[in-house]
Amino acid sequence: MIPSGDLHVLFCTAHRYVVAYGPSLATITVVMTTDAITAYQAHALCSGDLAKLAAAWALLSGTCSGTVTLALERPELLDFDRYLRTQSLQRTFLRAV
Repeated sequence: MIPSGDLHVLFCTAHRYVVAYGPSLATITVVMTTDAITAYQAHALCSGDLAKLAAAWALLSGTCSGTVTLALERPELLDFDRYLRTQSLQRTFLRAV
C-alpha cells in the first residue's frame, strides 16, 4: 500500500509515535529504541521524521495499521535500512538539482 497524502505524527510519548496517513482513520504506531535512534542520527533526521519514514516503509511493506518496532536486534530493520538509504539518496539528489 502507498500512502495517499502526507504522513502526520498525531502525537508521541518518549519513543512511541502515532502516525496517520492520508484521509484514512487508521494509524501506525512506531516504537523506536534508543539504539535505533542513535544508529540513524547520521541521516540528520529528527525522531518525528524517522517515525514518518518508518510508517511509510511499513505501508509499502503491507502493514496498514498496528505497531512497527525499530530495534537493532529485529531482522526487518535491514529492509528499513535499505529503504531509508534510498530515501536519503533521493533527498540528496533533489537538493543538488
